[in-house]
Amino acid sequence: FVFTTIGLTFFAIPDMAAFTWPAMTPMLWGSFIYGIFGSSLLGYFLIVWVVAHAPASKVALCDYLQPILVTILAAVFLLEKTTLRTLGGTGLIFLGVLLTLERLPKNFRLSRRMS
Repeated sequence: FVFTTIGLTFFAIPDMAAFTWPAMTPMLWGSFIYGIFGSSLLGYFLIVWVVAHAPASKVALCDYLQPILVTILAAVFLLEKTTLRTLGGTGLIFLGVLLTLERLPKNFRLSRRMS
């Protein structure tokens, strides 16, 4: 995060000079507080807690389901339109997670040895 902040600050300086802060309404304060505590701190806490109770490899795979959850929430609450492309991407993500979570047979080999 530190390196990204330093690097992006260099490019953002011209825009920062012209930036004016908006009036902080209760909605903006709520969004600000949620951004810090709800999505960041709580999210990281939950990941650490889950990794302590489940294999890290499976937890990492479930992280790929996050875009699908966000897409569903955006469709329900923001009335975003779901396109065929979105549904196709959702299907590919599910397929990838399912293929990775499935246990392979013990005699499975990626390539056959030449005998």
